Parts: sequence; C-alpha cells; structure tokens
Amino acid sequence: MHETGPAGYPYEVVSSSWGSENFDIKKADQNEGRVAVESWISWETARKLFQMAGQDFDALKKAASSKDFKPVLLPAKANFTLRNRLREVESKNVLAKLEGSDPSLKEEYVIYTAHWDHLGKNEKLKGDQIFNGAIDNASGTASLLELARAYTQLKTPPKRSILFLSVTAEEKGLLGAKYYAENPIYPLTKTAADINMDAFDPWGRTRDIVDVGFGNSTLDDVLDELAKSQGRVVKPDVEPEKGYFYRSDHFEFAKKGVPALNPSVGTDEGHC
Repeated sequence: MHETGPAGYPYEVVSSSWGSENFDIKKADQNEGRVAVESWISWETARKLFQMAGQDFDALKKAASSKDFKPVLLPAKANFTLRNRLREVESKNVLAKLEGSDPSLKEEYVIYTAHWDHLGKNEKLKGDQIFNGAIDNASGTASLLELARAYTQLKTPPKRSILFLSVTAEEKGLLGAKYYAENPIYPLTKTAADINMDAFDPWGRTRDIVDVGFGNSTLDDVLDELAKSQGRVVKPDVEPEKGYFYRSDHFEFAKKGVPALNPSVGTDEGHC
C-alpha cells in the first residue's frame, strides 16, 4: 500500500516505475519461489477495500504497530490474469581495490559505494534522450572517482584496503549492492565499513552534514568526530518516516552486519 506522505513521492512514481518491466537477480530456482502476483495499491483504494470488507482500516493500522499483531484475513477475493514475457539482461558492478599498507590490516576492507544507474528516457527529445540523473547519482559516482584518485595521491596508503564499488540497478531495488553482499569478492566478515554516496551536494560547502539513518550504525560516532574536526555538525535525517536509510545501497551491507553509513547533503550553507 502506497502512502504519499511517508513515502515522499506520489503514486504516479509507483505506476510509472513499477507498472512496466521490472528486474530481479536470477536465482537457482529461476525465481519461481516468488509469489505469483505482486502489486501496489494506493492508500485511498486500500481504505475503500477494507471498508467494503467490513474492516476498520485505522484500527488495524494502529494494531499493526504492535509486535504481537497477527494478520487479519479480508473476506474479499481478486482474480488476476497475467501474461509475463521474461528476458535476461546483464549489467555490471565496477570494483577497484587499493591495497592497504599495513600487513596485519590489509586483509580488512572499507567499501565506498555509489550507484551508476538512473531511470528512464524520453524518446521525444532531440539528441540525448536519457535521463542521466545528474544528482542521483552522477554526483555520487563522480565523488567515488575523485575519492579514488585522491587516495592514490597519498604517500602511504591507508592501513586497511579500500574498495571503490560502483553498483548497478539501485533504482530497481538495490540489486547491484544486493548481489555483491550475497556474493562478496572479499569476505564481509573482514569488511569494516560501507560508506555510501547517493546524491551529493553540487551547490557548495555547508556547516552541517546529514546522517541518514542516524542511530543505526556505530559509524555515527566516527562521522561526528570527523565533522567536529572540520568545525561542522552532524544532523539526523529530518524525515526519518520516509525510510531513506532503507532505500540505498548501504542497506544491503547493513543487512549482512556490516557497519554502514549514508551521509547526505547538508542544509546550513552559512559562511563556510
């Protein structure tokens, strides 16, 4: 069920993005383990459906916030006739490694991630028809490349090895990050952190930095310490109800127990 307020985007985004071809990682069972029908429904339509089925939508919503909540069967049925056409496509994650300088630590890894994909194109436009996503996430991949270049300029590399990971299909469900997290080249048990870059600031310096998902990672303290060294402050996400922490590549690493950080654009331009 889609609710515009907490989601942060209207139902039109759902219908345009997920109302056409969608993707998933190919599984050993050819993905036959997925449910037969997956669909979205608008919040307003859901309320009408619950009412028609004799259920109090608001009461159930409140009850569902309890860990003791049990599913309630709706006395309603829907018939579906679907015709799927399946195809396989290949896309790439791009990974670069900078080996650490400390023999006792170089088998541990810090990952920087940014996704290189965006959504859609407009065939009515002349010239470049692709929506390239200058902010989301060309800014992140550009930052990843610049960060990698800067690391190579150090006289002595960091003690741990650094992985620069540009992942695909973030917009289609964090698929590139999910694939790496499920099939890591370097053990996740030896991965100290994932620092994600999704939509960075093109407007200039700020006196603050936003920590999306503040309180979800032990890296929060590290970010706070580094921000203070620059005379800056860390602020939590002002819209935590929109679940941004769960909607970018770092989350696939967090799910596997890797400390994950998703810093975002500051809002206080002030005098920097």
